[in-house]
Amino acid sequence: MVCSLASPDVRAEQGTDSFASDNRNEREMVQALEAYAVYKMGNYIEAFERFLSLAEMGNVQGMLNVANMYAVGVGVKENQRIATDWYQRAAGKGSVIAMKEYAMRLGQGKGVAQDTNASARLLKELESETGANGVDTASGSNRQLSLNEITPLLESRLKDFDQAATERSAAGMVDWIHPDTRILVVLPGTMNWTTLNKIQLQALWQTGFETTGEYHFRRSNTDYWIEESRRIRASFKVLEEWRSNAEPEKILQRVVIQNELRLAMYQDALKVEEWKMHIRQAH
Repeated sequence: MVCSLASPDVRAEQGTDSFASDNRNEREMVQALEAYAVYKMGNYIEAFERFLSLAEMGNVQGMLNVANMYAVGVGVKENQRIATDWYQRAAGKGSVIAMKEYAMRLGQGKGVAQDTNASARLLKELESETGANGVDTASGSNRQLSLNEITPLLESRLKDFDQAATERSAAGMVDWIHPDTRILVVLPGTMNWTTLNKIQLQALWQTGFETTGEYHFRRSNTDYWIEESRRIRASFKVLEEWRSNAEPEKILQRVVIQNELRLAMYQDALKVEEWKMHIRQAH
C-alpha cells in the first residue's frame, strides 16, 4: 500500500476550508436561533423569511421549518407541493424527521404523486434504523427506576428550573439537563418536531430575555407514569408571557408549553434522556 501525504500547501488549504466550514455552521446556528425567537414572539412572516434564507443556503433546520410553515400556512400561504419539496430536500440532507414526513406524504399523495409502495419501503427502512417513532430509542441507562425514587429527584431539579426562570437566567433553566439530552420542539402553528441541543435551547430563551421586557412564568404540577418498557416519563405544563420593553402593559406573546421528559439513572444520578416541548399559543 502506498501512503501519500498532502503537501504543506494542500494541508493549509484543507485547514482553512475546515475553519471556514466551522464558522459557517456557527453563523447558521445563530441565525436559526434568531429565527426561532422571532417565531416564538409571533412574528411569523419575518420568521419565515429568516428560515427561507437559511434553507436556500442549504441549512437543514431552515429547510424543515420552511416546509412546516408551507404545510400549515403560517407566515406564508399554504402550499402542500412546495412543503413536500422542502421536506424532500431536508431528507436528502439527512434529516430523519423530514424523511418520515416525506415518506408519509408519498403514501397520502400530499403535495406529490401518490406512491404507497415507495412510502411503505421508506418507512420500513426508517423503522429498522431508528425505531418505530423515527428516533433512536437506545438509552444506555444502567438500572431501572421506581416512582418513589424518581419523584423527589426531579422535583428538586424543577424547583431550580422555576427559580432560574424567575431570575431570567437562560443558563439556569437548562443547567439541570445533560449536554446530550435529546430536545424536541414543536413551535406554534407547526406540526413537526425540531431537534435542538442544550446550548441552542439556552440561546433560544436568552434571545427572548434580551429582546423583550417583562417575563412571566408559571409551571403546573408534574404527572408521572411508567411505560410498558419500564421507562419513566414525566409531564408538566408551562405558561410563558412575554411583554414589550417600550410598553410594559403590552403582551407580545403568551404560550403554553406541554413538556414531556424521559428519565433514566446513570451512576446513581438522574438524567433526562429526552425532553419534548410542544409549544402553542395561549388565548
